[in-house]
Amino acid sequence: MSFKKKKGQGFRPPKKIEEYWNLYKKDIYVEKPDRRMPPWFAPLIVFLLIVALIFWAAPMALSRLQIDIGKDDGEGNTVEYLYDDSFRAVRQPVADIFVQPDIKSRRLAQALYNEPVQLQNENLTWGFNQVRLPDGTSGYMLSSDLSADKDSLEPGLGFFKVIVVQSAKRIMSHARSGTMLVEVMMGTELIADYRGDGILRLRLPDGQFGWASENGMMVIDAEQDIEIAPDGARYFCSSAMTFHSVTVLAKGQSRSGISTEGIARIAGIVNGIALPRSMKEQMSSGQPVPLEYESLPTQNEDETDDNTESSDTDTEETAEGPVQKTPLKLDILQPADLVFADDAANPGEPVSMAIVMENGQFLMARPDRQSIQLVDPLQMPGWTERIIAVRRLYPEQEKVVQ
Repeated sequence: MSFKKKKGQGFRPPKKIEEYWNLYKKDIYVEKPDRRMPPWFAPLIVFLLIVALIFWAAPMALSRLQIDIGKDDGEGNTVEYLYDDSFRAVRQPVADIFVQPDIKSRRLAQALYNEPVQLQNENLTWGFNQVRLPDGTSGYMLSSDLSADKDSLEPGLGFFKVIVVQSAKRIMSHARSGTMLVEVMMGTELIADYRGDGILRLRLPDGQFGWASENGMMVIDAEQDIEIAPDGARYFCSSAMTFHSVTVLAKGQSRSGISTEGIARIAGIVNGIALPRSMKEQMSSGQPVPLEYESLPTQNEDETDDNTESSDTDTEETAEGPVQKTPLKLDILQPADLVFADDAANPGEPVSMAIVMENGQFLMARPDRQSIQLVDPLQMPGWTERIIAVRRLYPEQEKVVQ
């Protein structure tokens, strides 16, 4: 290999490196990348821990630290249990009672959340239990609607009795937040073992505990009964109006579906009056109101003579049409009265009913409507002519309520 010397090419003195790479003059260094946390990360972690403490850990700790009465009342005295092993607690917001152990059979009644029912037959029939309710109603309920844990029924295991007085109330898993455990309906009765800052801890079926605010709840001593207010008829009517425009459901007992007799029973529960579930039994509640009728125009003598023969027969029809019935005097009715009517197919038997409101209107389920309505009785002459009984729930307020 030969090397040729180029012209003008020779040895040159070395140049200073800083002329080509003077980084040191600009304070630039090659360092290992910085892996430290950003300055905002630590405060974020602290904030999240505080949130978790307030909304999760604290309620959980409070729930665990509350006095669980259990078998004793805190003073060493044994609690007296009212319900034996034959009783169950309803675990659904509202549960059906059927005539037969078949969901396709006729609905006999409904029971609310945490109502006690007594087993009549321990043997399951296709997932059903034969039960008896406290008011004597007997039928069949789905076994899945019942809880064998009865602590939620025992007044001795709590300090307070709680009654839901609004259309529905949510029960939560924690005191200040959490998930909804169940939404219970108006008239539901529960036992609370803690009350503070407007918050209640409630015993629930299946051994659970739930939390709810006192809003929409009546709180009384566990062994106390609801007292009837001096103007109870007004409160009864106000409670009944909660179900205005609610869908009509035969034998219904909640805002999910209600019957007129169901309205009367639920309004009675929250106002200290115990009414049976069935319309026929409600017709024996309260005090009877003597029925007074308007006088019909008298016929002249000629018409009386001409119709002498026809009056001997027991018929409701004439050549001119149906015989005019004597209308009931509506001014005998007072707020909170229960009005019962029959029909041509069931004379003397209550087949529909109405509740008298403060303005004189009837709250009822009309046959031609799908929801509970306020009705002017003067606009229903065909119905008012079939009235067979009026029962007064507040007779002592007869002179007070106008």
